[in-house]
Amino acid sequence: MNEATEMLNDLFKDFERSTRKNKNLTFKRGKPLAIKQPRVLFEIDDLEQIEFLCCHRTAKLSLLSKTITPFCPYCGVN
Repeated sequence: MNEATEMLNDLFKDFERSTRKNKNLTFKRGKPLAIKQPRVLFEIDDLEQIEFLCCHRTAKLSLLSKTITPFCPYCGVN
């Protein structure tokens, strides 16, 4: 996300430079786009890893969803 924002800021800066000498077309950049800090990703520790027999893949489920017959998130089989 931040790389795209930086690329857009550079694009607008270059476009403003390239239109300076043109008397028919003018472009003013304005404020640059704000660069956001990435969100911190974390994992909930009370998840259990379950292997689904339908497609032989593993997924992490909470204890509540484990008590009810869980659906496979990959193929949807009960």
